[in-house]
Amino acid sequence: MKLKKTTLSLSAMVLIGALSAPAFAEDAEDAKDKKRDDPTYSAIRLTSVSTDFDNLGSAVNLGFTIGIKIPKLSFLAAEIDLSSTLIPGENSGSGGVIGGGNGNGSGSCDPASELLGLCTPNEGGGNGGGSANNTSDGDDLRLNTVGIFATGRTPGNFYATGRVGYRFVESTIDELNEEQTGSAWGVGAGYRYSAKGLVELTYTQYGSDLSYLSLVVAY
Repeated sequence: MKLKKTTLSLSAMVLIGALSAPAFAEDAEDAKDKKRDDPTYSAIRLTSVSTDFDNLGSAVNLGFTIGIKIPKLSFLAAEIDLSSTLIPGENSGSGGVIGGGNGNGSGSCDPASELLGLCTPNEGGGNGGGSANNTSDGDDLRLNTVGIFATGRTPGNFYATGRVGYRFVESTIDELNEEQTGSAWGVGAGYRYSAKGLVELTYTQYGSDLSYLSLVVAY
């Protein structure tokens, strides 16, 4: 009698499991569909930040992107980029003009050359030498960046991308803070490995003196 009850209990459990399996499968499929239809996505960005100043090395920023695809225009998305410096760019020291000459060809030669008639009319003057585009700030390069972009990506596994938007940059370098806000744009290329997942290399111009080269992994 006891064995019979156990058998009946096991049969009931199997029956319940069999009836529940399609429901579980349906729930899992619904979850996949919802995830596939969800227009939002996230990405991590590792960025090399370069400036036009000769005495500043490149900084490394770690960033995060939140994106949302435009309904019925899946190739177009709105994105917000947030990034902060992980490794600062080294400042090799401020400086001004380097090189020789005054640019007007009025230099002089030594007396012996002048006596022998070896001097040429412009000898000693040169063309003014070169100048270094150095920041007057002594700090290393550190930045916090916020960017808001409209981003387009072509269809296919391998794709091209372009972006245009607005930026806010806060830096330890005073000259860079003179252009804290303004327009920004970028181009890139990438590979889609799933419905939302992609790996992308993007170049973004943040103002006239700042350029960002980013490795992006979206999920």
